[in-house]
Amino acid sequence: MDLFQIMKTTPYIGLLAGAALFLSGCATATVGGRIESNPEAFNRLPPEDQSLVRQGRISEGMTKEAVTLAWGRPDRVSERSEGGTLQEIWQYASYRPVTMSPVDYELAYQNYFYSPYWRRRGPYYCDPYYGYGYGFAAHTSFQPYLEGEVVFENGKVVSWERVR
Repeated sequence: MDLFQIMKTTPYIGLLAGAALFLSGCATATVGGRIESNPEAFNRLPPEDQSLVRQGRISEGMTKEAVTLAWGRPDRVSERSEGGTLQEIWQYASYRPVTMSPVDYELAYQNYFYSPYWRRRGPYYCDPYYGYGYGFAAHTSFQPYLEGEVVFENGKVVSWERVR
C-alpha cells in the first residue's frame, strides 16, 4: 500500500503529517530552534557572539550566519552603494494589530454598500474582508511595519536598528 492509499483510507494520517510539517517549520522560529537546527554554524562562532545569539541580539562585526541564528532569515534583502562601497541590507518585518472603532467600521461598511461592487453581489454576499452584509462592530486587521534592519559590508555587520 503506497502513501496515497494510506492517506485516502485514513484521513487522520494526512492531517497528522501536515501538522508535523507545519510544526517542524515553527521549530526554527525561535533562537533555540535555529541553534538546534544549525549546531555546526553556532559552534563556529566566537564565544562573545554565541552569548549574544543565545539572547537573540546582534552586534557590529557579526557575520551573516550569526545574524541568521540570532534574528532568523530576513524578509527582504536589498543592496545599495554607500561612498563606493557595496552594502547589503536585511530587513525584518512584523505585524501589529490595528482595531477600527465601530464608527470607522460603519463608514467602511457604508462605502462598501454604496459601491458598485455591492450592487453586483447583493447585501448578503460573503466578502472575505468585510464578512457578511449588515451589522456593525469593531474590526481588527494587521498592519505590517519594519521591525529591524541590518547593514552588511563585506559580509560583516556595520550597523543595525531594531524597533522596541
